[in-house]
Order: sequence, then structure tokens, then C-alpha cells
Amino acid sequence: MSVVVPGIFFTVNGQMADFTATAGDVYREQATVAPVAAPADGPGVAVLAWMGYRTPGISDFMSLDLAHLGADRLVRTLDGIRSVRTGHEPRLGVVAHSYGSTTAMIALSSGRVTVDSLTMLGSPGSAVTTADQLAVTPGQVYVGGAHWDPIAGTGFFGTDPGLAAFGAARLDLLVADDPDGGGDVFRQPFGHNDYLKPGTASLHDVALIAVGRGDLVRGEHHEGDGRHGGIVQATPDMYLVRPQDLQPRD
Repeated sequence: MSVVVPGIFFTVNGQMADFTATAGDVYREQATVAPVAAPADGPGVAVLAWMGYRTPGISDFMSLDLAHLGADRLVRTLDGIRSVRTGHEPRLGVVAHSYGSTTAMIALSSGRVTVDSLTMLGSPGSAVTTADQLAVTPGQVYVGGAHWDPIAGTGFFGTDPGLAAFGAARLDLLVADDPDGGGDVFRQPFGHNDYLKPGTASLHDVALIAVGRGDLVRGEHHEGDGRHGGIVQATPDMYLVRPQDLQPRD
């Protein structure tokens, strides 16, 4: 089960419909990859569009007050999911965007709850300095930053989880010049709000992580590594999808 945590400017009245649709996109991507990538891991997938805290607006986006309040509520949500499924707990992962990643790191460094994976997209950082401080299965903390994302990598609220010293697996989402992905099978995300859109490499990676196949995400190649300058080329074993799944969907 994936719990998707939003960032700033998300309100129930203003964005709930869009956020629910985004969770639906995450669900559909997981449902597509699960039968092929993790056929023995259970009968289905589930995605929760979590809006259990008030996200910052233009007047308070520089404060961590709402992140701390949200972290407490996120802990209670995750603990509740664990509690109601005692004895048959699902694989539980958090997918956190922007300020939501700061909130999630505060929650998962509290020692009050554990999850199987944490995926952070466009993160402005937090006071957590290493992935080892997070109550997440070892090796299952992931971070991604898109090309032309002005928030990712800033470390505005503390340590940037995209730094190698942090210890998270970095998703290879950067593209040198072309926001269309340079001919790759999946389009590279572009900007701060593109990560969970259908057809993007980031959404596909999020789905693989959620079904327990983080070993297949493009996280072992970093910007400037190798002969392709950090751009990972498409290979069949990397994507684990059928040809009919590769049609444009955005």
C-alpha cells in the first residue's frame, strides 16, 4: 500500500479532486507493473491520497510548523494501517512530494512507526542528515529530482536527501536538454509538479518501488556517470511492461 503525501498549496477544497486523480494514476501504474514485476507478492495494490494535514500557503511556506503537525498525523495514519492489518500487514510505502517529503522525514525519524519504503520527489530537505535515521527498511529510501525543479536539491529545510552522503538511492530523473526524455521509453519529468504524471519515468519508478522491485529503478546511475552522462537508456528488463503498455498516456 502506498500513502501519497502532498506538498505546499494543497487544500481539500482546491486540490482534493486532482490529488485523488493523481493517486489513481499511481494505482494504475502499480497495477500494470505488479503482475510482471512482483507476481508472487500478493493479490493487489492500494494507494491512499493522504491529505491529513494542512499544507503551507504563500504566507507560511518557509515555516516547519505545519510539517511537524503533519508528521504527527502521518505517524498516526501509518500506525493505524499497521494496527488494523495486524498479522497480515501490507507492504507499506510512503511517496512524498516537496514539503510532504520534509513532513515524511520528520514522521519517520520519530521512532514511532516504520515503513517498507520511502520515495521523496522534489524534496527541499529536512533536519534528518542520513537515511539511517529514518525508520525505513534498509536500502529502501529513494530520492528523485527533475530537470528544472527549483526546489529539489536546495536543502532549504536542512540536509538535501539527494546528496550521496545522505545514503538514499537516487532515481535517475535528470535530462540534459530535452524535457521529452531524449528518446527514452518513458518521458523524463520536467519541473516541480511533473513527477506523478502518466508516462513519466518517475511514476514508473514509484510503482516499481511500491511493489517491492526497487532493484529495477534507475537509481544506480548518477549525473555525469558513464558514457551517457547519467541518462539511462531503455532496456526490457528495466521496465518490465508489455508492448501494449507503452502507448502515450499523457
